[in-house]
Amino acid sequence: MSATIWKFSFLIQSSHVQLLMPKDAVVVHVECQRDVNCLWALVDANKPNEHRHFRVFGTGGDMGDFTGNHIGSWQSGPYVWHMFEDVHPPAPCTTMRGQKFERAWGTFVESKGIDNDDLTDDELDATKRAARKLFASGYLDGYAEGLADAK
Repeated sequence: MSATIWKFSFLIQSSHVQLLMPKDAVVVHVECQRDVNCLWALVDANKPNEHRHFRVFGTGGDMGDFTGNHIGSWQSGPYVWHMFEDVHPPAPCTTMRGQKFERAWGTFVESKGIDNDDLTDDELDATKRAARKLFASGYLDGYAEGLADAK
């Protein structure tokens, strides 16, 4: 194993955080660096990437019945955050909205001639993140429905 420590930055937009990391990466630290939330992990860069799922809760926040492996706690501005690895993440697209996004994404990709196989995992993730923002605003909703009506 060729070990290296990598830094992964992330936003806290909800309690769910998903990071693309080399398989079997070992999280060694979580902290805010220059106003950016970061996670450091010991990785083997030769291993394929996988999605890792984490949950972040503020002090005093309701965790419901969630249980996971504590990764670390850190302070960011006036908040103290606590990160846990979600050992039982939800299956992808289990919600109607998630399924609708995947259908809209498929229609959008097809109409633009994008071949997912030609994209790296990072490019695909970045493209889907941008598409999710468009979907949240309703753009892909109408776009996909308009294309479906046109066929």
